[in-house]
Amino acid sequence: MDNSIDIKNIVNFVKKYLPYTGDLEAYIQKHIEYGTCFVLYDNLNEIVAVARWNISDDGEEADILDFVIRPDWRKYNKKLMKQMLFRGWWNFPKVKRFSFVRGFKYPKRERKFYDMKKFLNIKEAI
Repeated sequence: MDNSIDIKNIVNFVKKYLPYTGDLEAYIQKHIEYGTCFVLYDNLNEIVAVARWNISDDGEEADILDFVIRPDWRKYNKKLMKQMLFRGWWNFPKVKRFSFVRGFKYPKRERKFYDMKKFLNIKEAI
């Protein structure tokens, strides 16, 4: 798959559902390079959901910058969220907690952190 075409599809998907201004393509490109952009596709290879994370310097916190779900898939919101969080945690296993950056929907809401393993219902190995 041609990465530039895929990036454009991701950008178009995010812009369709979020009011972005600025160079979103450059941001997504960087997140793909860093492994902090996660995309889910349906069986027709069309985008269902996109998430972008920032990881703290110590690797223990993640800020979820975007979590966009195509409207016809929103009935699976919780399952998709867990799947995307698990993908991120799998790539960055040091992440202990995460928060949502709610700049668009709730810009004045205080930041809330969630425990990653508790949210994903992951038990420690015995």
